[in-house]
Amino acid sequence: MVYAVGVDISIGFRRDKYYFHYKGVNFKYVPQYMNGETDDLVCEIPKGKTQPEIYELMTEFIAAFAFANNAKASIQGGIVVNNPVKLIDSRNRSSQKRSINVSESMDDFYKISLLQTEDQIQLARLYQEAFSANNVYLKILFFWHCLVYPNSDENKAVKYIDDLVSELPK
Repeated sequence: MVYAVGVDISIGFRRDKYYFHYKGVNFKYVPQYMNGETDDLVCEIPKGKTQPEIYELMTEFIAAFAFANNAKASIQGGIVVNNPVKLIDSRNRSSQKRSINVSESMDDFYKISLLQTEDQIQLARLYQEAFSANNVYLKILFFWHCLVYPNSDENKAVKYIDDLVSELPK
């Protein structure tokens, strides 16, 4: 069984396909930006893993990669194929029209932040959402959550911003 999501990212990958292993799961990445569509991130769902767990791992990988490379990225949709297809033979797509322009190109996934704790993973996801948002209000909201995370007390973030603003010339 395989699971596929569309990836809208500001990096254009030059090869036709990429195969890699991330946290015990095999992945295939197929760039589609030349067609004006989202790229495909596909993985085999290992025994003992659920679809939501795999989706979380996929979003974690994209957040880690985007953060390490200062790229805008978002996950678009998802599709599960229940028949026993091998990853190498999978042609499953969860494509949509691309909304993030490609601003740089790469040959490999050579720079990935290693996220080890749940706090690091959540913060990378929040930052990715903030950095990739097209709406200024969403950017403000998600960057604010980055400043406050993991606390619910916003006083530290308010103090941090007040301290920065107080040093600015009037």
